Amino acid sequence: YGFTNRVIDGISLTITNLTFAVKAQAFKASIFLPSLEIYSISPYGKRVDSLNLTRLRNATKDHILLFKEISWQNARIEASSNDNSMATTAIRLIANICRIRIYMKKNLQGYL
Repeated sequence: YGFTNRVIDGISLTITNLTFAVKAQAFKASIFLPSLEIYSISPYGKRVDSLNLTRLRNATKDHILLFKEISWQNARIEASSNDNSMATTAIRLIANICRIRIYMKKNLQGYL
């Protein structure tokens, strides 16, 4: 588990405009996220300056735990039916200040 792997695992990413569109036979949906951030956090959920604090290594079992968080300020989710024979109303969900915490277990057997 060398320098390159540590850098890749510690990369932060900011996306300024993200739109998903799903079209199925029965419905269509879209998700709009105007600002999305992915970054490393400590095991306690805090943003830290040192990447050494964003992972835990278990040398006896040859794995490492990585801690990430995805956050966005607001989101708009819309869904509607494609059935034109019925009068239906689209569903809209607007959410503010959301986040998802991700914990990843990475096997180190191929890296040592």
